[in-house]
Amino acid sequence: MKRREFLAAGVATLGLSSLKVQAADAKATVTDADVLKEGQPTTIANYCDPKKKGKACPPEVKGLCSDCQFYNKPEPSETTFKGKKVAKCQLLPNKPQYVYADYTCATFVKKT
Repeated sequence: MKRREFLAAGVATLGLSSLKVQAADAKATVTDADVLKEGQPTTIANYCDPKKKGKACPPEVKGLCSDCQFYNKPEPSETTFKGKKVAKCQLLPNKPQYVYADYTCATFVKKT
């Protein structure tokens, strides 16, 4: 086998395996453990539902998660969970990774 053929076969194999991984991720459903809850210790501070105004809410609500630049990153992930829109937050590297679109936190940065 020539080097070019070997490299082409390797690239094709890697491409097919990444497609299988992406297909598996696309079929994954959001569970209760995947969604961040108010008061749960995490990398983002003061995550809460601004309509409820509790201890966890920041004193000044700057904006909703759906308007934040960290929402729905690194790849488009917005979906529906229990009738509400959720998506991944870039600031949450591990489970739970999903936040509600109509919630807010102290690390809010407006999309530009």
